[in-house]
Formats: sequence, C-alpha cells, structure tokens
Amino acid sequence: MQHKACQSRPLAKKKIANILNFINFQEGTIRAVFQHPRYETTFSFKARPMPLLSDYLECVWVSEAEIPSNIADYRFMNVLLDDDLKLIEVKAEAQSITNQGIRVSLADSGCQVSCRAVKRRPSADNITAELMHNSALFRGRLADFHAVSFSVAVVRDANQPFFWLNASDKLHVVLKSGSDIIYAGECLIVRQTVDERKRILVLQPLRKNVPRFSPKSSRCHRYQPVPSPIVSFQHPLTHRSVHLRVDEISGAGFSVHEYYDSSVLIPGLVLPAMRIEIVHNAAITCKGQVIHSSIIADNEERLTVKSGIGYLDMKMKDQTLLSNYLARIEDSRTHTCGRVDLDALWQLFFESGFIYPEKYAGISRQRDQFKETYRKLYVNNPDICRHFTYQDKGELVGHIAMIHVYEKTWLFHHMAATAHGLKAGLAVLSQGAWHVNACYLQNGTPMDYLLAYYRQENRTPRRLFGGFKEKLNNPDGCTIDPMAFAHLSKTDLPADTMLRFLQLKDAKVIPARSSDIAELEAFYTHVSGGLMLRALDLTVDTFQADTLSNAYANCGFSRTRSVFSLIIRGRLHAIMALTSTDIGMNLSNVTDCIKIFAIEHDELDTLLLSAALAQVSHLVHHDEITVMTFPVEFAIKKRLPMEKIYNTWVLCLAEGAQAFLRHIDEIVPPHND
Repeated sequence: MQHKACQSRPLAKKKIANILNFINFQEGTIRAVFQHPRYETTFSFKARPMPLLSDYLECVWVSEAEIPSNIADYRFMNVLLDDDLKLIEVKAEAQSITNQGIRVSLADSGCQVSCRAVKRRPSADNITAELMHNSALFRGRLADFHAVSFSVAVVRDANQPFFWLNASDKLHVVLKSGSDIIYAGECLIVRQTVDERKRILVLQPLRKNVPRFSPKSSRCHRYQPVPSPIVSFQHPLTHRSVHLRVDEISGAGFSVHEYYDSSVLIPGLVLPAMRIEIVHNAAITCKGQVIHSSIIADNEERLTVKSGIGYLDMKMKDQTLLSNYLARIEDSRTHTCGRVDLDALWQLFFESGFIYPEKYAGISRQRDQFKETYRKLYVNNPDICRHFTYQDKGELVGHIAMIHVYEKTWLFHHMAATAHGLKAGLAVLSQGAWHVNACYLQNGTPMDYLLAYYRQENRTPRRLFGGFKEKLNNPDGCTIDPMAFAHLSKTDLPADTMLRFLQLKDAKVIPARSSDIAELEAFYTHVSGGLMLRALDLTVDTFQADTLSNAYANCGFSRTRSVFSLIIRGRLHAIMALTSTDIGMNLSNVTDCIKIFAIEHDELDTLLLSAALAQVSHLVHHDEITVMTFPVEFAIKKRLPMEKIYNTWVLCLAEGAQAFLRHIDEIVPPHND
C-alpha cells in the first residue's frame, strides 16, 4: 500500500503565523530563498524567526559567515517552512536585508508545495557517528533521522578521501551518545553531497530484524492487558519524550504501534531508560532495544508500524514487579513476591509435610530466629530471593521459593502444597521456571545456573528434576550428584584437642590455593564430569569470588564464605567449602553448611575429618553444623555420620533452560484445571 500523493494546497495567513510562532517557540529555523543577481542560481539560507505579532516577519541568520557580503543585491524569492511532513512556501516581500538578518512582509496566504512520507527529526547535538568501510573509519555527527533513513555530516580526514566511500557497498554505522553505543548496524548510502571537505550522507539501515539473543524454543507468553501499560522514554537521538501504548507484553519484551509517517523507532536502537507504567504509581524501569519493526496497513489513510522492544537490563525489583503482573494476567491465583500471611505460610509447611517431625526437631530450638528470618524475607522482599505462591479463595495452597546462593547460581527450594492443592505446587514451579526464562539473559541478573536438592525417595521432585536430567541426557545442560548429609554439634569438635590430633598425623587446614582447586576440578571431572563445581563457585576462576556477601549485607542479611584445603603429609586430601548465612534461609540448612570434597581416600577417616572441621567450626555462627560430603561412596565406606542422601541437581540455563520449560509444561496441568 502506498501513500496518497501530496497535493499542493493553499494555507491561510493565520495558519502560517501559528506555524512560525511554534518554530520560534521551539528555537527552530526556516529558510529564506534568494536568486543570484547575475547567474540566476538559487540559494537558501537558514534563519531564526522572531515572534510574529503583525504582518512583518523578522529573522536573524543562523550563520552570518555563510551570508554573502552583497546579500542585499540578491533577489529575494520566498520563505520555506518545514512543518513536520509538509514543506510550505510563503510568498513575501523583502523590506530590509542585511548581513545580520532579514525583514519581510507576508502575503495573505501560503502554499503547501510538497510532503514527505515520513517525518524527519533533527538530532540532538551530542550524537556522534562512526562509519566503517573496508577498514577505513570516518567520523561525523548525526544531523537528522526518521524511521527509514538518517543523515550524517562527515568531515574528511586528510588520509581518507571520500572516494573510498562506494555507494554500492555496505557501511557499518555506530551512533554514540557520549561513550554509550545507542545504535549499530549495516547501512547503504542512499545519496550524498559532493563537497570534498564535508559531506552529508543519507544512510538507510538494511535490517528490519535485529535479534539480540539466540532464538528461544520456549518463548515467553504474550499478553494483551486491559488497560494497556504506557511506555515512556527520552529518545536517545533527539532527547525528546516519547509516550506509547503497549499492545502486547511478555517477560522478554513488548510491542508498540506508531503511525508510519511519524515513527521514531529504528531496529537496533538502544533505549537506555524506559518506564513502563502498569497502573498508576506502579512502573517498571529498564533498558531495552528495538528488535524488529514491520509496516501494517491498518486503514486506507495512514500506515502504522509495529515495533518489538526487548529488555536488556532490569533491576531485580522491577523483574519481580513484571513477573507478578504477568502471572496475575495468566492466573489471578498466582503471585510473585506478593504479600504472604506468614502464619498461613508456616501452616502450609507443616500441613503439606514439608516440615516433618525430624526436621522440626532442628527448627524448634530456634523457632523465634526462624520466624524473624522469614519476616525479613517475605515482608521486605530483598533482591536475593523470590517466592511464588498460589492462593485460592483466601487459602495459601502452593509455594516455591528461589534464593541467590552463589555468584551466578539460584536455588529452587521450599516447594510445598496441600493435599488438595498439589496441582498448585506444580503451577508455582512453572511460574518460577518462566520467571527464570524471562530474566536469565538480562545484564542485571547474575543467573547462569539453577540448583535444587532433593531426596531420591520423594516422588514429585524425582519426577521433576531427575526425570528432566534423564530426558535431556546432556551433561553440559543438567547433572545430578548425590551428597551425604549430616548434622554435627560444635561441642563434639573441641578445637584444641583436634588440632593436636592433626599435628600428630602431619596434617593441617589452610586456605585453599589455586593449585588445590585445580586438583579438585580434575578429581571431580574424573568421578562425575558434572556441573556442580561451577554452580558452587569451586573452580579456579570463581573460588575466591565473594561479591554476593555484599548483596546479602545490603539486604540486611549476613553471609560469609571460605574455602579450605586439608593437607596430609604435603598432599591435598579434601576441600572444605564453608558458607554461613542467617538461620532459616533454607529449612534444611543446605545454604548454611560445610561441603566436603574428599579427593584422597586412603588416609582420610572420621577422626581426621572431624579434626579438620573443628579448625573451621568457629566461622559457623550456630551451635550445630550441617555437613554435606562428596562422593557418597566415600562417606559410606568410611562410615561417616550420614542422616540422608541429597541429590544435587544443577541446570545450566544457557544449555538447558528451554528444554526444562518444555518439561515443566508437559507435567503441569492447565491453570483452569
């Protein structure tokens, strides 16, 4: 479909006056057209109009240096106004012409002489351009743009002649605001001026689709909410405010519509600061990028453009708000980090059997501390955790939570559902998985791995997590490692006595060295080949990382982490990784424990490990120490204390996120079931 031809038509003097005054208000310019006194060549010069309060228009030249010294001898022709899509010719009679400005009397009417298909917009002053072509780099500034093309003013470098710019070849163009890249893409030169010192290049972007990430096989659900959210941002090329209605929205991005002739979104354009107002006083702020644009013929008069915008970076609180908003659209009974009645939550944990008598024995002695931790987690909603709940007719019937346990690893835990709400438990797991799918590629979310611990005898997690690992059958995407689990009392580990025993055995506990972690990696690759060490920050590159502890502190929680080596007769026998957090962050204490990796088995026994644990037990702030040991076969052979075996399930999101979503969707019943 093509636009109707723009026909010349007259404009009343009053309309012209309003246009001129608006140009003055916006500090814009017009063009005064002259004819050379001898050669009849036509020239136009930019001028700034003064407020028009009578029949006389006064203007000052934008650049006096460009005005001929004998301008008074030139024949004045008319004034041209660029009014968005229209070019307006205004007949006038010159009253005075100087090298500073011009004064004219306006005729009673003007004429619209041409119109553009797309509105051209002047660029902000600080947008620089870099044009790369066959290893040659040209620099300039963005002059103006519209959704189809943009023009760049380029000053010639002495060592790079303009004839190197071949109009038939592609240019790689980068637009910057300061040091920030706001556009990059391949363009063709549509036309250019012929000046040998400075040229204006009109460039047309080649791509209408700019995928930022690899395509997902499980795309986030798209919704058309009513009322529609409103997205607002300062356009990076003009610095003018833009407000658009959101038509579709998902956890990965949203789409908007514009009129084609006034559109401002270019595929590839980065939008550094967007504000998506969901409802009054509830808005999401984020960084985004225009991913694609397509022209749609809505009616016979004006074309529209549909543009898709993807999220690049979003703070965790905004991710939570967005996730909750989308979950409520999907099913009003689901909530992401919504308000939770803590008494109802504890009742759910007990009623569902998640807290069974043996587990409660370890909680009851410190129940007040557990309650306070959960008050801080569920009332304050800190960035280090997420919770997903299912509430039906006022009852809390399903729950699962996530917590940021290692630098780029989040733990799925505390999945609980009442007997009549079992499907709700699966529904919140699905909700959590889709939340991860929407967030893990964003810069603001340190999320490379998902972690879960479960017992093999528990049917539901075995089906969810173990079943997925078997179905995927890819050790780069998902692995499971069993670990022996036990509790030890600090009173059973007298540090002084145990130190003397270590000395007697020519053994010592020291901070882990890179060579020790490298040995651990070699051992683990040999016996497992899984993902656990990467997820637990136990590789040479990550074992000393501890920025997450600062994140905990900023949220009002404590977290400490240390890694030690047990050396016997000069040889590494075990690595002990200690993480200590507030009581109750995980009800099984898997986030507040010492993980032991036994590398050399011959000389290791219960006494040696107990002596080694005694040397680091002072870093644990509780009377009881949780210990998890790998490999399980070592714990069984050496008859170490062992209450149960936990399977350590690790999912690498880059390799297995999409398959995991498909797996969950196959298991989870429809929301209306």
